[in-house]
Amino acid sequence: MEFNSQKIVYSTKANWDEIVNITFVNPENYLSFNALAYEDEIEIEWNDQVNYVSVLKSNFKFEIVDKQLHLELTDIVNQNNFPDLSLCIHFRNGEEDEMKIALAALTARL
Repeated sequence: MEFNSQKIVYSTKANWDEIVNITFVNPENYLSFNALAYEDEIEIEWNDQVNYVSVLKSNFKFEIVDKQLHLELTDIVNQNNFPDLSLCIHFRNGEEDEMKIALAALTARL
C-alpha cells in the first residue's frame, strides 16, 4: 500500500516510556502506529479502528530511504480489513531524523 503523508503527528517524548504513537495524515485518511511499552505488539491502524494489523515489535522491520518509509509486515499477530502488508509511506523533507527517533521508541530499540 502506498500512503502519501502530508503531516506526521507524534506522541510527546515525555510519554514514550509508556506509549508511542506515530500518525501519518492526509486529507482522505490516516495511518497510525501504536505501541505500549509493556506489550510486545505494535498495532497499525488505517483509516478506521476496524482496519488494523498487529505485529510483534521484534518483527517490525523498517527502512527509510529518500523520504519514504518502507515496511514489510510478516508474522502477523492479528489482522482485520488491512489492505496490504507491504507499506510505502511518503513524507516531507525535514521529518527523517524525528521519524527515526520515534520508530526506535515504537519498537523499543532506543
